[in-house]
Amino acid sequence: MAPAADLLSLLRLCWLLWRLKPEMTEFSTPKAGLLGSVAAMLCGVPSRVYLLRGLRLETSTGIKRCILLAAERVASACSHVVLCNSESLRNQALALRVASEDKLRLLGSGQPATASMWSASRRDRVPCAPGSAFLRMRLWLASWAA
Repeated sequence: MAPAADLLSLLRLCWLLWRLKPEMTEFSTPKAGLLGSVAAMLCGVPSRVYLLRGLRLETSTGIKRCILLAAERVASACSHVVLCNSESLRNQALALRVASEDKLRLLGSGQPATASMWSASRRDRVPCAPGSAFLRMRLWLASWAA
């Protein structure tokens, strides 16, 4: 952990995202997820995804565990959706209150599809540019709440 270097990285990410103006961002790992998600939120990126591939905090103790949990929660709060790569990871993230149940999504076939996920009224609430509906559907983003 290097607070000065992390702050510089956050500023560089903000500058880059402001300059590129992406329609969507995806970040993962505790530090990149934290810095990238915060930068994307500050720059107003319309679709922000946090990919949760594991919880580094599970093998940590004490203050380090608290810091890592806080980083996961902030990264999740700054994102529109948190994609989990397994059902057990989703359950653990839910138990630790990393994100709300409706924000935690399971990648791949584990995510149950419902007709309401594809309805135009729900899709229209996702702040994305026209032409990105396919991407939203592929990543299960059509079910985001406004």
